Amino acid sequence: MAARSTCARCSRRYDYCLPLRTVGCCDPCARGYEPTPGTYVLTTTPVTHRLAA
Repeated sequence: MAARSTCARCSRRYDYCLPLRTVGCCDPCARGYEPTPGTYVLTTTPVTHRLAA
């Protein structure tokens, strides 16, 4: 679920799944403005996605 809730453009992680197949990024990136800090999850570690084999 981490890969589906992380924006490809800004690398911010959200609490919900993003429309990555249709839009390709989060709503603020698609509209061209900066996301507000209350809308995404604040993490200090870099996001790395590892799929199970």
